[in-house]
Amino acid sequence: MMEVLQIKKDIPFEIHVFTQVDKLLEFCRKVEVECLLISESACCDEIKELAVPHVIVLNESGEVAEENHFYNISKYQSADHIVNEILNYYTEKLPGKAGRKLGTLHKNLKIIGIYTPVKRCLQTTFSMTLGQMLARNHKTLYLNFECFSGLGRMLGREFKADITDLVYFYECLREKFVYRLAAITEQVNGMDFIPPAAVYPDLMIIPGKQWTSLLREMRTECDYEYILLDLSDYVNGLTEILPECDMIYTITRGDVLAIAKMEEYEKMLQENHMQAVTRMTHKLDLPVFKDLPLRFNELTYGELASYIKNNLLKDIYES
Repeated sequence: MMEVLQIKKDIPFEIHVFTQVDKLLEFCRKVEVECLLISESACCDEIKELAVPHVIVLNESGEVAEENHFYNISKYQSADHIVNEILNYYTEKLPGKAGRKLGTLHKNLKIIGIYTPVKRCLQTTFSMTLGQMLARNHKTLYLNFECFSGLGRMLGREFKADITDLVYFYECLREKFVYRLAAITEQVNGMDFIPPAAVYPDLMIIPGKQWTSLLREMRTECDYEYILLDLSDYVNGLTEILPECDMIYTITRGDVLAIAKMEEYEKMLQENHMQAVTRMTHKLDLPVFKDLPLRFNELTYGELASYIKNNLLKDIYES
């Protein structure tokens, strides 16, 4: 549990850990505690007398005693699920405005867009590799705008929420947005990500102005250093999202069809007076990689990772 809490740095709490009940009681009597997570076996009468607004019991027996009026969650599940349950419970209980989350905001946040009209050109593999390599030294969030991404299968996970829920929380529960963001965030290889849309029509009906508003909110309210947008044609308002990026990577190919697609894409940018997008775009004609990792949690090894390290990271850091 402590490992998960240390890795998931966007949790909006100052965390203290105790292994002895008497030390916990001593601390709670001196310091104002907002939320207490405690195992069922340690939940003694002294704990019940503490003036802690939110007490969550890690239930070990599978039964809730009548005199136990605290919120119970099962101890026998992954630490990630426990943390998400805590955040969901706490967010529901927050009255009114939740306030700004704890932590130092990164004013130098960079939003990196990855989009190409050319299909099957390693865009998602490239995006996830780049994100995981940035996450080695910088707090990074990856957002995938694909439909039928296959990400759950590739990572061997089932997701309870996705990127459309993120937009809903922002639009309907804005004062609690940062807590909801932390609750639905997943992680792979040190990189945070929001699962892609499970139902693609839900993604397509979100207008561009909602995406731009969300990204601007994240610039001011979240403490990420890099946000990667793995964009696709399915997202509504692509021409509104691209100008929100600080830099854009567009993967190209040398075949006739790829060149034709790129010409039409660049013509669209010109006709829509999006010269700024053209200027911030870096075209990548990727070499042929003979050996790519089969698992998305192994992408920081191999030829593609070496290519990104040797050709892109320095420019990203200096831009």
